Amino acid sequence: MSVAAAVAIIGVALVSAATMTGAVTAAGAPVDQTPERVALVCAGIVLALIVWWLGTRPLVRADATAIEIRHITGDYTLPWSAVTRIRVPRGELWANLELDNGDVVGLSAVQSIDGTPAVTAVTALRALHAAARQPSSHR
Repeated sequence: MSVAAAVAIIGVALVSAATMTGAVTAAGAPVDQTPERVALVCAGIVLALIVWWLGTRPLVRADATAIEIRHITGDYTLPWSAVTRIRVPRGELWANLELDNGDVVGLSAVQSIDGTPAVTAVTALRALHAAARQPSSHR
């Protein structure tokens, strides 16, 4: 939905810029509207990016079997068995998942600057991860 809205906003900005009527000076000479057209298209692009970002806000959801991560660049669903560690490196902006293949996936929804809510989220994720990795006789 947000991608469609962003494309529509850019389309409206482009059509508006292309169909701007030519202004004239008091003497009747045409006025160059290139700066106004460029500004209109740039404003449309900025607005479209804002709409797109709002529609794809970062998210982390987890349950006993997997963790779902939504970033502005895409969505991931990873089984806990693929996660080796959850960490918040000192000085980093957000928490990270270290995966068994050596990759690191950032959890931009869990930001260090959030303080206590971030600590609570990491603690809960670590508990789910630990529970999922423990061998169980009834699994």
